[in-house]
Amino acid sequence: MQRARLVLICGLPGSGKTRLAKRLALELRAVRLSPDEWKHALGIDYYDEQARVRLEDRLWQLARELLTLGHTVVMENGFWTREELWRRLELRNKAAEPGTVPIERSDLDRWAAQFEPPDAAELALFDAPGTRI
Repeated sequence: MQRARLVLICGLPGSGKTRLAKRLALELRAVRLSPDEWKHALGIDYYDEQARVRLEDRLWQLARELLTLGHTVVMENGFWTREELWRRLELRNKAAEPGTVPIERSDLDRWAAQFEPPDAAELALFDAPGTRI
């Protein structure tokens, strides 16, 4: 029995996220959540920003529920815009849940400029895509 894990697939449109997510879902026996496929199935305009936000929030909630139940989840949202990061931080700031610190946009911009993505040596310390636990 494998333990639950969350796999986030990020990348620009056309970069192969769906292909990778489908392969990983099979290999990891995971539930795959693709906002674009849900939009298509529900007849939602791909460029309807309000609908996208509502759908992605619901898919995040579903992912958390599945993880709590012990399922592995593969999410292929893209996760590639800073604006999306800021939108989520704004929601977190508004919720003001215990244990969270409000973040200012200026702090986010400063930290983003300082952020160093992991290099190949650092990534080698963690599970490779498709690795079973």
